Amino acid sequence: MSRIVFQNGVHQGMSIEVDKKLSLGRDLNSDVHLVSPDVSRTHCYVYLEGSGVVLEDAGSRNGSFVNGVQISRQLLKHNDIISLGDLVLKYEQPAVEIGIGSESSVFVDPTFDENNLEMSIAMEGINFLDLHKGGDLAKKLEVFYTVANAVAEQPKENLLFKVILECLFDIFPQAGRGFILKGENEEELKDEAIHFRNQEEGQQKQLVISKTVKHMVMAKKEAVLCKDTQADDGFAASMSIIEEDIHSFMCVPLISMDIMYGLIQIETSDSYAPFEKEDLDLLVGVASLTALFLRSSHSVRTATQESNKRAQLARFFSPKVAENVMNNKLELGGETRYGSVLFCDIVGFTSMSEKITAAELVDRLNQYFEVMVSIILNEQGTVDKFGGDSILSVWGAPEAIKDDSLYAITAALQMQNAIVPFNLDLIKRGADPLSMGIGIHSGKFIAGNIGSKDRMEYTIIGDDVNTAKRVESTASGHMLMVSEPALGEHKSLFYGTRFNPIPLKGKSQPLPLTCIRGKKCGEGYLVTFPCEVEGEFSKIYFVDDSKKKLKLVTNAPLSEGQEIDIKLILPEKPNVDNFSGKVSAKLSQDLMWELECENTSYIGELLDNGIIVVEEDISWDR
Repeated sequence: MSRIVFQNGVHQGMSIEVDKKLSLGRDLNSDVHLVSPDVSRTHCYVYLEGSGVVLEDAGSRNGSFVNGVQISRQLLKHNDIISLGDLVLKYEQPAVEIGIGSESSVFVDPTFDENNLEMSIAMEGINFLDLHKGGDLAKKLEVFYTVANAVAEQPKENLLFKVILECLFDIFPQAGRGFILKGENEEELKDEAIHFRNQEEGQQKQLVISKTVKHMVMAKKEAVLCKDTQADDGFAASMSIIEEDIHSFMCVPLISMDIMYGLIQIETSDSYAPFEKEDLDLLVGVASLTALFLRSSHSVRTATQESNKRAQLARFFSPKVAENVMNNKLELGGETRYGSVLFCDIVGFTSMSEKITAAELVDRLNQYFEVMVSIILNEQGTVDKFGGDSILSVWGAPEAIKDDSLYAITAALQMQNAIVPFNLDLIKRGADPLSMGIGIHSGKFIAGNIGSKDRMEYTIIGDDVNTAKRVESTASGHMLMVSEPALGEHKSLFYGTRFNPIPLKGKSQPLPLTCIRGKKCGEGYLVTFPCEVEGEFSKIYFVDDSKKKLKLVTNAPLSEGQEIDIKLILPEKPNVDNFSGKVSAKLSQDLMWELECENTSYIGELLDNGIIVVEEDISWDR
């Protein structure tokens, strides 16, 4: 059965059989879940069509690539390399075996496309098989398909070339020497493999090649057959042909999609057994298969190199910015930028550090960063740096972005919600759960390479960057504090509590800050309300437009139809009323439930009023 095999990433080596239409994407509901911030929620589909398999892009943000070429819809062929963001997969199509004798088999590719010119040329090359030569037919077919199987199964070029030359010597008993050269033009040709019929032990395999032959094959991209070098004025005077006692030879270009990869040459010194036209036809077929392999190998290397570069860039830049860096569209250097800066850190990190070993601490932080960075990158942010348990991210550098604060606040809300399932994994391992505070401020900063000539890093500096850090310092666990400049023109989209101006360290004047709990999106509200359900810490992460249907992420053991009490835990509003609801459905993602509530208490009040202004000073303990 056809399958796709992961070549890298967390699922490296895993194979997925294509027996129906499959969706591939970052969404947990996808048939094939892709773990990468570079792929879209639903990135592409693979499905059966006739006897083949089709890959179809689903309008993904970064596109789908086959052998390094971006596609919208592509019929896949055996060993095609699929690139989805920084993930690389390979399509494998098993052969269909048709018996033609007791000792040999024909292997037919079920995805063969008659419009594939190269393959049709190769198959036309089989017309040399004169049916009245029954013994030769089986022998030649055996060689041709031995080469085909070697191309499909042997990933190492040098070993493949050795097999090809040995097969050619089996079918051409008069062949005395053969070799394969690689290169895109005559000047770049280098010998990759050479084979002699009779070679004494220790004999030097010195390769002397006719410049005349090289020029004809590489310049004209045509196969050359010389039955008698002495009778051909073009070769009779060639010193290399004279020195090597070459009486007849064939030389065929390794060409695919009009790109030259080198040549194959087979020679004989037997003047009584020159090569004939049908011999050249066979060599053309073998050369075509070899060139297809070289093209595929080159595409794999190119795709792997680009994927590795993207993977490195994706550690710090959003996919769009990373792509621009790949394409050399960015000029990095110190310049003034305007954008939004996000700081977040773990509340109580110091006390947590004292309770676990250094190795456990590093492991826990890496897992935490993995979750948070994925969200930041997905919302077009750039990760500037990590500092202990803190993350500094920016929207607006190295590339300006429209609605920077909207992206930043959206990311922050999702980050606060993502901490619940992350904590569940910690609790299962006997560790204490985490909470974090987030601060966002918008303004000007200098973005560029900072450091010395020996070590430089791209970062942002400036007073507004420092202000973002001070804003974050006011946020208690599960809080998102945002400055007035960050709310900006999108203020009407957000819901939260605005406080009297708060003194910040290093700032001459107090700043008004708002604790954001939600934003309008689609047919409802993306929110983050920490609460307690059935004794378990939980979060309400979505409210519909009616404000009577909620979505909850919790580790509490719930069941459909269950009546539950919900206690909001809000540092900025500690004395709000509890409310009750009924579990209406279990959602497809783990730990997520839908609730129906007649009265949502403070949540409904907040969503009705937008930003609620309070007069009292902040009372929570950071």
